[in-house]
Amino acid sequence: MVEFTAKVAAATTFEEMRNVIDESVSEIGLMEFMRLDHGAVLAKAGVEGGPKMVRLIMGNPLIMLSMARLVPDAGSYAPVTALIDERADGVHLSYDRMASLLAPYGNSEALNIARDLDAKVENLLRQAAA
Repeated sequence: MVEFTAKVAAATTFEEMRNVIDESVSEIGLMEFMRLDHGAVLAKAGVEGGPKMVRLIMGNPLIMLSMARLVPDAGSYAPVTALIDERADGVHLSYDRMASLLAPYGNSEALNIARDLDAKVENLLRQAAA
């Protein structure tokens, strides 16, 4: 991620930045920005059973751009977060849909972009769970 950030910062034009992003995203158009091992924190705190829990922060800066130019507050919701955690009854996947976060703003174009992002994330989570 440090290398990606440095390359984006070094880009002198939008096209250069777009190329850096395009080279960094997966075939579905998303990239992982950060992985937080919440389970390790819980285990160190002595939570019984050493729960496994990971928070993934993922997205695509160009998708954020396309939403935030229409609804600036979209920048506070992107990149998105998915939580994967193991409980007694199995593995759970949690994700707050971008479309539900942007719906109150009433911008149909931003909402369509958000729905497309949600589809990408939900497909990824389905593939991971299979």
